[in-house]
Amino acid sequence: MKLRLGGTAAHISAEPIPKYIAEVVGRITPAAVEAIRNNEGKDTHTIVEEAVMCNVRLSKDRIMYRSDAIAQRMAAQPGNGFKVMLAKHSISTGLVDFFDE
Repeated sequence: MKLRLGGTAAHISAEPIPKYIAEVVGRITPAAVEAIRNNEGKDTHTIVEEAVMCNVRLSKDRIMYRSDAIAQRMAAQPGNGFKVMLAKHSISTGLVDFFDE
């Protein structure tokens, strides 16, 4: 499966792919689709950046709501010393940017 971001739509072609790749693509596809819908007519770089940030937010939500350990820690220390933050790692620079919501 290939996901190509374009100006107005995502193109998905059905080719056999390993299961672990399908799982990753399945997790990022909602972010890509949302970015394409919300940024119609914008350049590819803008759409990709929005897809990345949307995926960061969705990943944080998955972590917070599907991890019992994190949910328990958040409940035990609300606003005190434990926080799940948004972050984006740049493969090209190695830097991690943290974002407040």
